Amino acid sequence: MNRNETSLKVVTIIFIVIMSISFTVTNFAFYSEDYSQVVEQKPFSAKTSLSAEITNPRLGEKSITKEGSFSPKTITPTVIIRGNSFVVTGRLEDPITSVGWADEPIEIFWSIFSWAAYEADRTGLKNAYLVGEDRTDSNGDFSILCRDIDYSKDFGVVTVYTVFPGDPLLGPIEENRQVISESVECYASIYMGMSTNTTLVREQADFFAVAGLLYYDSDPLPLIPESNGKDINFEWLGSTYNDTIMGFITNTTFNVPLGTPLTQHTLEGSFNVSILSLSYVVGDIRNEALIGTPAADWANETVDITVFSGAGITFSIDEPVALGPGGDPVILRNETSVTITGLIEDTNSNPYASPVNLEIYVDQGSTKTATTLQATSVAAGGTGLFNATFLVIGTYLPVGDNNIWVDVVAGQGITATTETKILTVVGNSTIRNSAVNSSNVLTNTIMVMPGESIEVTGTLRDIYDNRVIEGMSITAQWNDTGPVYNSNTSALGIFTIIMTVPLSFTVVVSQWAINIEASSTTYFDSSNTSFTLDIFTTVNFAVMVNSSSVIEDAEYNAFNGNPLYNNSTYTLQATLTDQFGRPIVDRIVNITIEQYESVIRSLSDNGNFSYFFPGDETLLTNIDYSIIITLKENIDFSFRVNFQVYPDPPTPTSVSSSTPNGGNENLGPILIGILIAMVSGIIIISTVYAFGRFRKSKKTQPGMAVGVDQYDLNSILKLIDESENAKDYKRASVLCYRAFESICMKSFGISNAPSISPRELARIIASTNRVPVRDVTMIVMRYEESRFSDHKISKNSFTQARQALHNILLATDKGPKNVQP
Repeated sequence: MNRNETSLKVVTIIFIVIMSISFTVTNFAFYSEDYSQVVEQKPFSAKTSLSAEITNPRLGEKSITKEGSFSPKTITPTVIIRGNSFVVTGRLEDPITSVGWADEPIEIFWSIFSWAAYEADRTGLKNAYLVGEDRTDSNGDFSILCRDIDYSKDFGVVTVYTVFPGDPLLGPIEENRQVISESVECYASIYMGMSTNTTLVREQADFFAVAGLLYYDSDPLPLIPESNGKDINFEWLGSTYNDTIMGFITNTTFNVPLGTPLTQHTLEGSFNVSILSLSYVVGDIRNEALIGTPAADWANETVDITVFSGAGITFSIDEPVALGPGGDPVILRNETSVTITGLIEDTNSNPYASPVNLEIYVDQGSTKTATTLQATSVAAGGTGLFNATFLVIGTYLPVGDNNIWVDVVAGQGITATTETKILTVVGNSTIRNSAVNSSNVLTNTIMVMPGESIEVTGTLRDIYDNRVIEGMSITAQWNDTGPVYNSNTSALGIFTIIMTVPLSFTVVVSQWAINIEASSTTYFDSSNTSFTLDIFTTVNFAVMVNSSSVIEDAEYNAFNGNPLYNNSTYTLQATLTDQFGRPIVDRIVNITIEQYESVIRSLSDNGNFSYFFPGDETLLTNIDYSIIITLKENIDFSFRVNFQVYPDPPTPTSVSSSTPNGGNENLGPILIGILIAMVSGIIIISTVYAFGRFRKSKKTQPGMAVGVDQYDLNSILKLIDESENAKDYKRASVLCYRAFESICMKSFGISNAPSISPRELARIIASTNRVPVRDVTMIVMRYEESRFSDHKISKNSFTQARQALHNILLATDKGPKNVQP
């Protein structure tokens, strides 16, 4: 071999090495460019797995349907008396697949609804016209109990609107919201209100009664104008009296004749409502079955009058004023001032000459004790007149109707008959002990993730005496938007509501409020409360073992330079934070050493936990153990460790003084030989690799890399099977989307499908109504998760993508007939 030949060979070898490196770099660039065509080119954060998981997979319109069309829902009964309950049933389903949509809000409006009014003032519209709301069950069905609880809505032939307000996760609300309507016949009831100036009357004395006709209504004075000029009939002591309504009421005087038995007698008033000629108006009935019967024509009322002799005490409640004829004064304990005036007379109807000491009692029954005594007064000598102003106090008094009466203080030698009147006690409600998942919202930071279900609890109590309130209607809503959740308080005043954290919460949302409202009842006013929860969508793990940082999915056989022996002790520490850097608190994590043990730990207020592993010589050596820290499904951190057997103490050996370098005289030549072998190996491998690349490039077009693009659909499906068998679920999920692109090109004629962003391509395909929208969405979700997240893709996640692809193939009927999900 001459010098020129040698130089040529050296240059050739150097050229081959350089070219092999160049082709390696070029190959990587070409494959990177080819793979970039598989995904949408847009920036994503390092942790996007959760946002991909919580994306709502349901696209397309939903509709309230019956037998696949927009037909009326069912209302039972279709004839009601205003204020009575009725039930609206129906189904919310996908108009294409007829699959029912679960856990969606349905709202029922009475007589008034329009989308313009709904958008302009949703709260005002619901306060005025909403009569029921609930959510669909797991099959998309709903059955909603509805009621005009304050009797204030329109009556007659009334339109009932069933509304699905739409789902923002489906796209623009205007494109998926729905409303349908049906009519019911609603009758309003009329009752007679009547009260007398006294219920205690002597022989030959007079008393008067005030009466009027009213609608059952929340209005304090829902008097009926059409009743003016009509007569009310009265029955008193066997005689009939007629009096004409003027200014909405009658004011009629009655006499107690001499010789009337000293006992209780009934004054009765009656009115035939049919003479009013009002459509859809009935008398004082509450049962629809009585409509059309004689009972539906009458409004009647009675007052009991006691005829007495001897000393007597009569009085009136001047403040607060009763609302309308037949009404009773309403008070708040320890807040509403009560004023009464009255008269005490002797047996001959004359005032006592001397002052008389009096006591005023309030009780639900008629018990005279130091507790029920609310005030005292003195009747003036010579006139017998008395008065008193006081606050009603005492936790013994329940809400509702309570008796008030005046009696003579014992020891004065006077026994008097006294009358009893009614005070209606009402209360202020308050919501206390609000908690989420049993954690008090006032003392703890509550962190939740979109898509999670949370349990919201609390207790309704009377502000005045802390008594629990049973049967109050409770609603809860996220930030006054979205679906409304309903509940009622139990006998212990406790309510429980299961709410779902909206999937629409994104990584830019840090906190969201829950607003809770207790609706007013007959005796309690409404109350509300609100509190905020921390929303997080991303979990960041900072993990250390023996103070040495750990990288996810890495493998370790030493920490801090110290080998991992199976009988040594280790301390695992981790801190979990969200996308805002806030520590994740009040959560449980599971630590699993695969094939060995699993333990749980609670995250502290700083978002961290510690796990001490004492070491165990039964651990196998030279085998990888996966250590997995799991917060919840698909949110975990894992790494692998390889334990060694702790070595026996070394046996000391002597070093021969006659051997240079301690017996390592051949070490230098050995190292040189190894180095030469390594360099030679690199050169040979580079030469072979370059030769292979030159040959392979001849099979492709210039400037093209071999990628998935060159395979047909059947080939891609085979690659999916191969990736699944290799448990490479990330690549398999991406290939499912590539197969979807192929379907779009061949079945839908979208030749540029690979260059269209996944979500835009999904929108185009969904608009064709040829494939299940949920499957298109699912395959895009799994693709985005696989492409843009840095966590492992589970087999379950891939299975969802494969099933979606299977369904799309069946819908288009373009794929191989033997494709299995």
